[in-house]
Amino acid sequence: MEQFLITLFMLYFVSSNARAEQNYSGNSVLNCSIKHENRPSSAFLYTCNGLSKSCLAFLIFKSQPPYNTVTSISNLTSSEPEELAAINRVSMFTVFPTGKEVIVPVNCNCKTKDYYQADTNYTLPTIQTYFTIANDTYQGLSTCNSLLRYNPYGALDLHAGMQLHVPLRCACPTQSQIASGTKYLLTYAVDWGDNVSSLATRYKRSVTFVEARYTIRKTKLASSEEIRDEIAGIEHVSKEYRFEEIKEATEDFSSKNRLGGSVYWGVFGKDILAVKRMRTDASKEVKMLKKINHFNVIKLQGYCKNEGFFYLVFEYMENGSLREWLEKNVPTEHQSWGKRIQISLDIANGLQYLHNFTEPCYVHKDINTSNILLNKNVRAKIANFRLAKESEGDIICNHRWWEQRLYGS
Repeated sequence: MEQFLITLFMLYFVSSNARAEQNYSGNSVLNCSIKHENRPSSAFLYTCNGLSKSCLAFLIFKSQPPYNTVTSISNLTSSEPEELAAINRVSMFTVFPTGKEVIVPVNCNCKTKDYYQADTNYTLPTIQTYFTIANDTYQGLSTCNSLLRYNPYGALDLHAGMQLHVPLRCACPTQSQIASGTKYLLTYAVDWGDNVSSLATRYKRSVTFVEARYTIRKTKLASSEEIRDEIAGIEHVSKEYRFEEIKEATEDFSSKNRLGGSVYWGVFGKDILAVKRMRTDASKEVKMLKKINHFNVIKLQGYCKNEGFFYLVFEYMENGSLREWLEKNVPTEHQSWGKRIQISLDIANGLQYLHNFTEPCYVHKDINTSNILLNKNVRAKIANFRLAKESEGDIICNHRWWEQRLYGS
């Protein structure tokens, strides 16, 4: 496998000007023996200098087998496959040509006081090193140092089947970037022959580009207009549906559309979604879910209120609840320990997000196998926020408690 990452630096584009927003790390990202000093270093990940602790961010991943489909790339990066397909204007069944630059939406969090990261997990198919995982598999979107820091295994202890926690490079806009109109930051790959001047000219008035990397692979860059239009086209606001739309989608809540209890599946345009009918006031749940955006938390697509009933429209989870999945005679490969560990990590990541990276923090209060849903790839998402509560004024969320203990802030 050819080595992808050669050098690394940070770019910030506004109109025709460019300036650095993070320290230049150069080839230090290739050095797996750098120690984490008292001061944060961009040789690990990007530092937490943004206005928000959590935000939507984007990565550029160059398609390469076996990661050349919507599903395989989304699984590799823990990105929403539907959003990945939509932003790249492809179907869920598209196979990308090798070298195709794929835009990957991720949830970026300041997990510690030092670094931003988008979390994913990786199961080693063969014996690999932290260096090859960071620079070949993830194409420099992670670093050897950060993998060593966030996993309990030594550099010589890796073996096939082992599951690793992989922090991906991302960042949230700074206060000055937001003031200048920047909405999102994008980790972007640059070919040989490109330079700061040419990139600034090509991408003026576009979204901010956080990371620029020189790579050996020479492929044509997507045009600035194409990337700008695709990212600008993302809509994350939950839709307020008309009752007639929901009634038509579920075929008037037909028994054949019933998934269980008061939940039905329905066809909304080209999408199959789940509709939950509630007799109680769900406005609090709607307000909460509209603030939440994480791969391991069920996504609220929209809602409707009609004659005292609330109708919540969610993404459709093909494998139902974790309880149902465990009770079924699931194929052997799905019952492997690796799959079970992945589900456990998904649940843990979702809870960590709710407890640490929402503002205010949330407590679910009803975690059980019925409220954990599985998508078609058997990735877990936390659902049913009926009993969830915001943290009260006298409760300090985990990350703030640790910051007070460690830094006295």
